[in-house]
Amino acid sequence: MPWNTIRAALLLSVALSGAVFGADQAQSKAEQQGMDAIAKAYAALATWCKGQKLPEKGLEAVEAGLKIDPADKSLLKLKDEIGKLEGSDSEEGLKKYDAEKDKAWKKIAGLYQRLYAVKPPKDVPARFYDYMAESLAFAGEDKGLWGAYLAAVAEALNAKEWVGFGRLAGAALKAGIPKPFDPKFTSILETSAKKNPILLKASDHPMDYYLSLPDSYAPAKKCHILVTCEGAGSNFLGNHNGFKDRRGDAQVIIVTPWTLSTTNELDSKKYNYPKETIDKYQQGPRIEFDEQGILSVLKDVKSRFSCHDRFFITGFSGGGNPTYLFIFKHPGMLAGAVPCCANFSGQGIKEQPKEGLDAPVRILTGADDPHRQWTHGKVGNPGIEPQTDEAEKLLKQWGYSKFERILLPGVGHDALPGKVIEFIKEKTK
Repeated sequence: MPWNTIRAALLLSVALSGAVFGADQAQSKAEQQGMDAIAKAYAALATWCKGQKLPEKGLEAVEAGLKIDPADKSLLKLKDEIGKLEGSDSEEGLKKYDAEKDKAWKKIAGLYQRLYAVKPPKDVPARFYDYMAESLAFAGEDKGLWGAYLAAVAEALNAKEWVGFGRLAGAALKAGIPKPFDPKFTSILETSAKKNPILLKASDHPMDYYLSLPDSYAPAKKCHILVTCEGAGSNFLGNHNGFKDRRGDAQVIIVTPWTLSTTNELDSKKYNYPKETIDKYQQGPRIEFDEQGILSVLKDVKSRFSCHDRFFITGFSGGGNPTYLFIFKHPGMLAGAVPCCANFSGQGIKEQPKEGLDAPVRILTGADDPHRQWTHGKVGNPGIEPQTDEAEKLLKQWGYSKFERILLPGVGHDALPGKVIEFIKEKTK
């Protein structure tokens, strides 16, 4: 996709995100001045648009600037003045617009990078990484701007600022990396993902996810992908590390999506998602968010790393919801599935799939699971075993040919990462 198209698509979304900057602590005077300068850059572009009789483009720039500084008097005045212009954007003005916009955006990219540069030397608030990340939507293929970005990525990696690194890396993957800078970025990304889980965001969906690579990862040899779905506790990093620590020599890329259908009441403190996203899905179709998010994450991982097309999936407790969804809706995408002490609710499952009924499925439950018969011991609230009975009935009814169900003695309510890795090794001999 050409850069002018990418940037046009991101213009308003990037500006909208600017409104959340500084939420983690009060902004310094230097930051406030920097944000004022960005608002003024939008005002300058809007003023130019006004003179060229481009009311639509002018209002775009005004609205973007007001997201940065809602009280900017020059922007409010421009909004009123441009709103009085009659007609659509002039053809003559549109011929000149791209060149003027490119100049404005290059300036805005530089201003965001200056904001990043005023960060404290230690304990860097996350918003500073966001400043640098925002610059990418405006950077085009400018050598200096991308060079500064790559230096920030390397700096975060060297300082073991894993959250900051993930924000920067995720922003680049979303924006698209110009070819001249891709080899260095890829090297940095792979080095980091071998050391620690990195937190990324899907390129065309709000879903966040952790990713880690095996120590021996090399592009010349394909890996398998394992998607791990956490339960109601929403401890996504803990879930991810449980599988990472037991991966051993298995050639497996571990991906842990920040799912919504896997918990009970959505707690915004457990997610990076905006409040409006959490509010939307409190009563909404969370399984749809998870399904589309996981599909988007898989697309990104497959495009960036050397891996097999079919993937493995496992789900613990509430993580059974998206796991069973993929078993019963997208089995043709699976190399195998391992629900572990998993809930089965039937969410999103509507009709028998036409292919993939030979996908290997191993259902593991624990004989000592406190939720085995009744969830939380509440009689009348069916637990893991009766829910699994329903899943097994559907597997049989729809003709799945390679499923098994195993009750493990001495096992409680557990994600069983070691058993899942054993399953993958067995199926990939």
